[in-house]
Amino acid sequence: MLDPGLIRENPEQVRKAIRDKRTGTEDVVDALLDVDTRRRSTLTKLQELQARANSLAKRIGELMRTGRRDEAQEIIQENARLKEETKTLEATAREQETQFEQLMLELPNIPHATVPVGATPDDNEVVYSHGDIPQFDFDPKPHWDLVATRRLIDFERGAKVAGAGFPFYIGPVARLQRALIAYFLDSAARRGYIELQAPTVVNEDSARGTGQLPDKEDQMYTADRDGLYLIPTAE
Repeated sequence: MLDPGLIRENPEQVRKAIRDKRTGTEDVVDALLDVDTRRRSTLTKLQELQARANSLAKRIGELMRTGRRDEAQEIIQENARLKEETKTLEATAREQETQFEQLMLELPNIPHATVPVGATPDDNEVVYSHGDIPQFDFDPKPHWDLVATRRLIDFERGAKVAGAGFPFYIGPVARLQRALIAYFLDSAARRGYIELQAPTVVNEDSARGTGQLPDKEDQMYTADRDGLYLIPTAE
């Protein structure tokens, strides 16, 4: 999520991000600023009521200790009224907080100023390239034909077991996968990173925190019984 302070201070920067990334509508910024203003006003009133209620509670205690019960009853009634008003404000604050969080989730991250704005892959900027594209005196086969011919990846067997997109990796390719995982983990460790073996499923809050939710539910596998999501990438 974006910093709410940034949105308040520079809403046009957020609107520009929406336009540049072509995601959502700019109206969400105005709606967010409106609910944010009302939310903060409600929280301020709530804090004032709570402070007043605490002060009255102390006063009631003092009056009861000194035997001034009649005077204490008047304050007790006022304190009861404050509690009801506080409950109403708490409900309003929760509703406004929910609205605020939902609108925040609709805002895209702001792209870096150096990222070119474009409509197609042709608008991408080549930052760096290495080597020359090889030229062949024959028609090269696509990788899926090559690996099938050499029995390195079995797409058909994988489709029977789990469906399209879940092939069997065989022999050298299976070992290559394992070696690449070890290589990158070892390389990261040499650079000071601590290796972790994280869960392969996460709860809704975690998926929301990493940006997969709320707009990628249809692209994620779920364990509905436990309210868990399989992590969507394994890079």
